Amino acid sequence: MKYIVNDYLDTYGGSTTLLLRMAEWAKRTKNMFLIYTPKAGNKEIVDKLKSLCVEIFVFDTGNIKLLEQNILRDCESECTCISFIFKQYMDIEIIKKKTNSTFKNCLYAIHPDTYLKGLGYSNKVCQKIIKGMYKPLISKLNVSGGMLCMDNDILARTESYYGLNLSRHMHIQLLPMIIPYYTELEMDEKIAKSFKSKTIISACRADFPYKGYVFGLLEAFETLKKEYTDISLELICSGEKDDVDKLKDKILTLSDETRECIRYHKWMDYADLKDLIGNCFMSIGMGTAIIDAAVECVPSIAVKYNTFDFIGNHIFYEKPELLVAYEGNAIDQLRRLLDMDFEEYHNVAVKCYKAVKFHYNIDAFFEYINSIDESKSKLSHFDVILHSLNSYINSRKHLKEYSVSAIEKED
Repeated sequence: MKYIVNDYLDTYGGSTTLLLRMAEWAKRTKNMFLIYTPKAGNKEIVDKLKSLCVEIFVFDTGNIKLLEQNILRDCESECTCISFIFKQYMDIEIIKKKTNSTFKNCLYAIHPDTYLKGLGYSNKVCQKIIKGMYKPLISKLNVSGGMLCMDNDILARTESYYGLNLSRHMHIQLLPMIIPYYTELEMDEKIAKSFKSKTIISACRADFPYKGYVFGLLEAFETLKKEYTDISLELICSGEKDDVDKLKDKILTLSDETRECIRYHKWMDYADLKDLIGNCFMSIGMGTAIIDAAVECVPSIAVKYNTFDFIGNHIFYEKPELLVAYEGNAIDQLRRLLDMDFEEYHNVAVKCYKAVKFHYNIDAFFEYINSIDESKSKLSHFDVILHSLNSYINSRKHLKEYSVSAIEKED
């Protein structure tokens, strides 16, 4: 089988680490893995992908003619296209319609707003018009089974936004992870090391208010520091300069005693990040950050997005299919873990590892992808015109990207 992913390799974030895991799986299972990208500036990720025998094609993927040339070349034999962004998925659907092709085309939504067309328009009238035009298109495309969600939250937001019932065909496939095997002794050693550290870690892209929970975490840490004098905080966060400056300004508002126990990092190599997580007591975040910790036998707490408050109400193993939170004061969950003795902490850490192993195994992800039927595109001529027009309008707007050139890394 050949898998083609249409994405970006000039950014940092969850999609790039997801690409790495998918490529590792493809190499292990002896499948071909190709990536189409307009830029390949993320040398760290590109080098790792090439070491996994990934073929990378750099061209203007927004140019339908160029995309078609590459698709037709690479889809001569059995193949599946995978996108993480709605526009890229639609571009490939247009090519399927134009060429009367039947190869598989999937959209895996890893962002809560993936399917919410029109949301970016500040003018409410324009938003309502675009939303109304895309509603029947979303419903029609969903029947193919090729539209997936990372979690229930994305499905619920999409159904609420359009007023549709999509659950019959829109499949929820939890974020695919490669789960390492640990012996009982290895697990005990990892957990003992984490328990002794009393270090809280949070790693995310500087994207506020989407990842604004970091501001709430800093305030919570200052409060907790008065109660648990031996705790420390590892904060890994980088991105657009304006967002980074806001975060640094927030850190400067904290007391000297609190700041001394915070180690702020620019972006770092993913392998180094995983090693660092494995040496910490707990992890705070959302999405991939939660399960990255569970894989290392480190308890993690999911928090809410699009807020500067610190909202959360569970440790990962208690609601393993929920990688974000909607209610509760997350500081209470931190206290729960910090108050545990080693036996309690050990049990929680093991439960987190077992939960991620059961729910997030990458084999299940590709098993579902492979089960999708090949089909012709269901797009109408109106759908093609609508998408093309909306894409053109969006291209004229300023799109906030997290380019490698805008990110400082650890020395």
